[in-house]
Amino acid sequence: MINIVKIAYLCSDVGVPVLGFKGCSVHVREMASALAGLGADVSVYALLKGQGNQYPNVIKEVSPFKKKWMGRDLCLIVSNMNLYLTCKKQFRVRKPNFIYERYGLYGWAGVKLAREFSIPIIVEINSFLAEKEKDRLHFPRLAKRLETLVLKRAETVCCLSEISKSLLLKGGVAGEKILVTPDGVNLDKFSKNRDGREIRKRFGMEGKIVVGYIGVLRRFWGIYTILESAREILSQRNDFHFIVIGEGKEYLDMKKFLEKNNLTDNFTMTGTIPHDDIPEYIAAIDIGLAPYGYEEPFYASPMKIFEYMAMGKPIIATAQGQIKDIIRHGENGLLMEPDDSSGLAKAIRELGSNKDMMKNMGLKARATVESYTWEANARKVLDTYRALVNGETAPSYEN
Repeated sequence: MINIVKIAYLCSDVGVPVLGFKGCSVHVREMASALAGLGADVSVYALLKGQGNQYPNVIKEVSPFKKKWMGRDLCLIVSNMNLYLTCKKQFRVRKPNFIYERYGLYGWAGVKLAREFSIPIIVEINSFLAEKEKDRLHFPRLAKRLETLVLKRAETVCCLSEISKSLLLKGGVAGEKILVTPDGVNLDKFSKNRDGREIRKRFGMEGKIVVGYIGVLRRFWGIYTILESAREILSQRNDFHFIVIGEGKEYLDMKKFLEKNNLTDNFTMTGTIPHDDIPEYIAAIDIGLAPYGYEEPFYASPMKIFEYMAMGKPIIATAQGQIKDIIRHGENGLLMEPDDSSGLAKAIRELGSNKDMMKNMGLKARATVESYTWEANARKVLDTYRALVNGETAPSYEN
């Protein structure tokens, strides 16, 4: 008889609408789907279900507590109480084998449930929120203490990069508890065999060298670096077309910039696109961009990079953090300095003017990304759980 592993997947971050369009939303859906694809029975409990994308399994939404007079911090603490009580009721009927939690601010529910039901908890931390948001919090010391408590009580802590791991070690988390699971890609969905001709035709990009960006439209993500590089290139050449896919608070300012500089004929902004449709858009581009602004430490693991690479697209990205470990300059992509629009323009012209370079870099990018998949991450998590319950040493992995 096959013992199916039952997993309670908790998302205690109210900034993550599970069915939404954010990268973090995709992360939750893809990770849960990958665990289920390996035979696990996954129940997702989320403070914010969201809408706009599909997920084949049931998401149990726990309504977040919202009272303006209480402020954000107290609402988050009470929301975690709601999450705790909902899960406790469900666990009494159907106890999971372990909890997998995407950590959010004041996210204490998971570790309390794990103790009460005597089951392991694996915590995934994607951002050190207590430190990152301390100037916006009413109770920054409490947030930090809870974050530290959660990370120390978890049997395993998953993080995005080696830089994240070094920060966890500095914070007192034991090295043997830390599992590095970068963002990944679904290789079946993001196949280099997808066809982008219809997208090219729809947006008037036929016969052009198409430069694409997918993601949130925020200054740090490099969107103004893209705009400035586009202005430089398009003032000299008409054989390039830029396409930006995504939404964000900079959307209207970007549109104004394009109109002011007469760039609208060769620069498309699509707005939000369902994630299932993104492969067709990447298929339509020739070069993928990830020109992040400067940040220290840079511990992110940009999902867009893996999706570009899976579809055999050469990338131009910022040389910082995990990115410079994945992209080997001149081999499977090009690296640039943060916030350098002229450097980006030069790299785009260099790639766009050499079809053989684009093809060869794209092929090597696809080969590189083979080990950066959601399935690989899910397998690591399940292997780690089995080692925990069998009293064995967790396996070590290298990407």
